[in-house]
Amino acid sequence: MLVQLPKFKVLDMPEPASPPGLLRRIVYRVGAHLTGIHGIDDVMEYVVHNHETKAGTCPHQDCLDCIGIDWEIPESDLEHVPREGPLLIASNHAYGGADGLILCTAFKKLRPDFSIMTNKMLFVLPVIRDDYLPLDAFDNNSNTNSQTLRAAMSRLKDGRAVATFPAGEVSHRTWENRSVTDPEWMQSIALMAKRTKATVLPLYFHGHNSEFFQIAGLIHPTLRTMMLARQLLNKKGKKIHVSIGRPISPEQIAAFDDRETLTQYLRGRVYMLADRRRPEPKTHKPLPSHQPLLPEITTADRCADEVMALSEKQRLVDSGNLTVYLARGKQIPNILREIGRLRELTFRAVGEGSGNELDLDRFDRAYRHLFIWNHEEQEIVGAYRLGLTDEIMRMGGVRGLYTWTLFDFDERFLKELGPAVELGRSFIRPEYQRSFKPLMLLWRGISRFICLKPKYRYFFGVVSISNEYAAASQRLMTDFVSSTRMVDDFQSLIAPRTPHQPKHVRHWDMAPFRLACTELSDVEELVRDIENDRQGVPILLKQYLKLNAKLITFFNVDPEFSDVIDGMMLVDFLDVDRRIQNWYFGKDEAAAFRRHHGLEDDEVSPDSSERDADDLTASA
Repeated sequence: MLVQLPKFKVLDMPEPASPPGLLRRIVYRVGAHLTGIHGIDDVMEYVVHNHETKAGTCPHQDCLDCIGIDWEIPESDLEHVPREGPLLIASNHAYGGADGLILCTAFKKLRPDFSIMTNKMLFVLPVIRDDYLPLDAFDNNSNTNSQTLRAAMSRLKDGRAVATFPAGEVSHRTWENRSVTDPEWMQSIALMAKRTKATVLPLYFHGHNSEFFQIAGLIHPTLRTMMLARQLLNKKGKKIHVSIGRPISPEQIAAFDDRETLTQYLRGRVYMLADRRRPEPKTHKPLPSHQPLLPEITTADRCADEVMALSEKQRLVDSGNLTVYLARGKQIPNILREIGRLRELTFRAVGEGSGNELDLDRFDRAYRHLFIWNHEEQEIVGAYRLGLTDEIMRMGGVRGLYTWTLFDFDERFLKELGPAVELGRSFIRPEYQRSFKPLMLLWRGISRFICLKPKYRYFFGVVSISNEYAAASQRLMTDFVSSTRMVDDFQSLIAPRTPHQPKHVRHWDMAPFRLACTELSDVEELVRDIENDRQGVPILLKQYLKLNAKLITFFNVDPEFSDVIDGMMLVDFLDVDRRIQNWYFGKDEAAAFRRHHGLEDDEVSPDSSERDADDLTASA
């Protein structure tokens, strides 16, 4: 039996019936074919038929199935969606049809109270009408739009979920901006967020409409609009990827005083997902220039013998089976070889490394090495390299410092500091990185060294940001450190040899992020969002900032070390919070260090060290 399907017309384009209108009828049919209107009518007939003959079908998914569009949102992203409470979903408008259908399909399962603000032309289909709040795409000032805005805010105040495309039109290329992106967002998104105190959920559709669509829009915007139906139909066989960011709380929204800045921030939170890492862990294939690592020393006896040969004074910190030692390179040739192997192994795991079979250089023999030895496992856990500037200057001048290879400075810089320690090449081997304890032990070892040699008030070293981070993550971190920790005391004395040029981050401005990122934890949240929780702010950078370190010149790029971004950080241990001093040094030792530098000791509450230990561990 032939089923008679009801007819629904997306656009009111009556076909001329009279013979004299033959030319008009031909033009109509050609136009309907080119625009895809007839194809959309067929899709809607299919959806209505499914709705009437099959129970429990999703009309939005039916549309996608009829066309042949597949889509994917990672399960980890769906976990970001609040299941209750007012929720405003802000999305780029990449496609102008498929994006709305995917939003409805995905969110109706998670939030049955979901609705979406979209083009009023979709109101022709009764089975999906209840999910839509109609907008007039051709007149932003129409009564329809005002009524819809009020209706959307009413739903949000009732604790429901509403999605919107703040651009109001589909992403496209312009003569001024050749990349495909949303036009300027309307500030109504900020109005809705602030007035309703809703949580805002950023969502990004990857990809865009065809080049033919973009070229047509450059000729005239109306041509672009006429092609939207065809652009929906030509997605047959395509898979559209969607990323969902972390929710933005009402408290974060309230921190913005004006709608324009808030709108830019929300747009940025959406577009930074364009650089979102795929949820699958990335494997690091060796570069062609990378040599195979040397094998591990087959017997630990040689390393253990060197540990036993060290003097008691070189044993700085004990913690269970772990001990921190300090030794010169020439005292520990086998341990130094193993340190070089573990450095390269650890650095390659995060997309860095020298590419050599060992990460050892000409500086290692002259420097001291702080390392953690596991007595039970008979193995190295982690290490730090220390260069004493007064010793190195006597032996080889400024060229004897590793940091001189990355930053251009002369003796005036070191004379201003006085005796100082250059830190570098720190690592914790991968199997110990699940705990913050090894890094804390290394820093306690450094602190113990300061107690023994209190003239070394200043420490400086390079903090690296891997080139494996997305451009947006790199920009957030370097901008935060530059804007909050850079000092100009040494600007005339030191400069990067290969200055870092920030990579272009598409479609968003840093200005509102500077306003929003007042603490490192704010940056951490955004970086984890971009990196899909695979990595946050580098732990060494966190540690330096916890010690009140200052950035003393602009960032450098190290082409010999996988193009990592390096920041030269300076720690004045007299400027470190006294509770942290007490925790690392011990209260009496910290007081002695301050007295050595002519500072009177102030009272610090007895439980402050314990509190700060909790703070330090929590910040890891």
